[in-house]
Amino acid sequence: MKTKKIPICRRKSTACLQGKVNCIPRIADAAKITVEITGDADGLRSLAKMLAGLADNPEEIVDTPPGLTCHLHFYPERDLGWHSCELVLSRADDLVTGALPDYMS
Repeated sequence: MKTKKIPICRRKSTACLQGKVNCIPRIADAAKITVEITGDADGLRSLAKMLAGLADNPEEIVDTPPGLTCHLHFYPERDLGWHSCELVLSRADDLVTGALPDYMS
């Protein structure tokens, strides 16, 4: 049986964070998690550009096949501080239809 290949979204080289950024989860109790994003001025501006790019011009940041949502992964030690958790920025609406996933209805 032949399996269907799922298109992969690839981050373009322009989608690299500049400066210093950390994404730190803080657990207050078993039911509450806070995520603190900290950074220097360059890092926060760079993160803001990523968010604005996903909102306004996602095709400039991520190679996204038609019909898929786009998202970016940022990893500890590669993109973020060593003590950070992985950060995923996602544009939830389908880029072709504009439809939102059920959990956002």
